[in-house]
Amino acid sequence: MKKASSSQSGSALIYVFVAIALFTALILAFGRGMRQTTGDVDQKTAKVVVSEFISYGNAAQRAVEKLVRQGCSEQDLRFYHPDFDSAGDYAGQAEYQTPPNNKCHIFDQDAGRAKWQKPSGHMVTNPASDYLFSGVYGVQDVGNSACPDTELMMILKVNKAFCLEYNNALGVDNPNGLPPQQAGADPYGSNPNPATAAKFGSSSGTTFGCGDFIGGVATPELTGKTRGCYQSTASDSYYAYYVLLSR
Repeated sequence: MKKASSSQSGSALIYVFVAIALFTALILAFGRGMRQTTGDVDQKTAKVVVSEFISYGNAAQRAVEKLVRQGCSEQDLRFYHPDFDSAGDYAGQAEYQTPPNNKCHIFDQDAGRAKWQKPSGHMVTNPASDYLFSGVYGVQDVGNSACPDTELMMILKVNKAFCLEYNNALGVDNPNGLPPQQAGADPYGSNPNPATAAKFGSSSGTTFGCGDFIGGVATPELTGKTRGCYQSTASDSYYAYYVLLSR
């Protein structure tokens, strides 16, 4: 009986070891599969959100062009929307949805008819981030390239992966596999949202200002580009931009 009991115990231990080995192999295989799946999803997601950014820029640009055709001056364009963080930093709150004074509002459904939206969390470094509509920055060789002939553009502080994928989609060179480096044009700095002074029609009254120009000798990859992404060396932040109106 003792021999049978000893034999059964030995067999049970073997089954336990085999089960542990199989379970370990299963966990390793599952982990490899998850890493592969995550990589696939990340790449697909990056392409989707780049398309989302471009589509939003297209919609805003169409609204700008429509309102300009209808007689709105560049200075009269308004980007106010109540869902912005610190919405009052944009001029036009009193006229929003108030005919006929709302006729030059991009996000008013009786005027520009562009649909306001929050950026995807896959684009940004901070979920609190908002798109910025600014007339402070310009792009070298787009428009007149002189202050105050800066561009009206949509800007977003993004993560590095999005920045690279956005440039890839546009055919903009990422030198040495990194986004182009820009010394200035840093409207958000270390914050999730831009400074008031950078916003178009800000509460300070600024529409088109005299900020930095993107591109030029230091950043030739973006010279003449109406869309692109760069790394601002001032705060080590990444910015995707889309020119809505070149001047």
